Amino acid sequence: MKQTKQELEDIQNQYYEKHSTRVKPDGTLKIKRDIALKDLSFISRLNVKNLYISRCVNISFENIPSQSCEELMVNYCQLKNLNGISQFNKLKYLNLSHDKIRVLSPLRNMNFLDTLSVQYNEVITLQPLSNLFNLTNLYISCNQITNLYPIRNLTQLVCLFASQNKITDLNGIQQLKKLKELYLLDNMITDISPLSECCCLTQLYLQRNQITDISPLQNSKLIHLSVEENYVISFQAWNKLERTFKIGNQKAPNSQQILISKRMKFIFTTRLHLERIKQKHQVLSNLYSSSLCKTISEMNNLTTDQLNLSNSLLLVFGTAEQASQ
Repeated sequence: MKQTKQELEDIQNQYYEKHSTRVKPDGTLKIKRDIALKDLSFISRLNVKNLYISRCVNISFENIPSQSCEELMVNYCQLKNLNGISQFNKLKYLNLSHDKIRVLSPLRNMNFLDTLSVQYNEVITLQPLSNLFNLTNLYISCNQITNLYPIRNLTQLVCLFASQNKITDLNGIQQLKKLKELYLLDNMITDISPLSECCCLTQLYLQRNQITDISPLQNSKLIHLSVEENYVISFQAWNKLERTFKIGNQKAPNSQQILISKRMKFIFTTRLHLERIKQKHQVLSNLYSSSLCKTISEMNNLTTDQLNLSNSLLLVFGTAEQASQ
């Protein structure tokens, strides 16, 4: 039955009274798990700068007053479109994760955005984001994206999460000169040569792709590199890298020896990974785990016991058979 105007006003008054005491001093309001909530016009009577809405499945942006919101989060709300979001043209932070969004076109003029998350949606193309030049943090994991070329001009990007997509091509990413953290796990990447020009990269995660060659990283400033479960054959480029590296299970049948660097701390994998590589081929080198422990111990002034972190962590050197014994 259709509600009368007075009934609708009464509902808005009830919501206003309910939430007016929940607005924090900094202007933050959180609304969760209200399946009856549709009209958010009551918010216009509140001094809200940061609006976080979660698991309210009947709302739309057309029912949310924009006011002077700087932060907006709408997730787990089963949103399928972004109609009406363009009114939030002053937003600096926007989180639209865990919805059902396919098209990002309504975001194309949100030029003040610093941080954007559209993780866990159904996004296919990033073209609508191509002019959001102020973005420094972009979260696009768990979508249907095939390439990153549309965001090549977002040169202020510092952090990019793009795991669990269908990315095959990294062309364009070389223009992101300020990029420091890059997450590309679970894609279909074969060629990482564009990363050689990302001169500020310190954190790089490439697990479970189709990479065979990591030599483009030989002059990088990486502090952390993860390339578990790829097809890397040669690790000679690692001799110039620093800090912590995870290599895990390499699927290539003739992986070569790593040249041990004095700047390298340790390389490890889980016992689960070791179980997956119980095959008769050389994993990394003919060095035994014990002798390598001694070598690294001398490099870092650590005892062998200190390097033996736990039973679940093993240094992956020597043949797969030796490592699994």
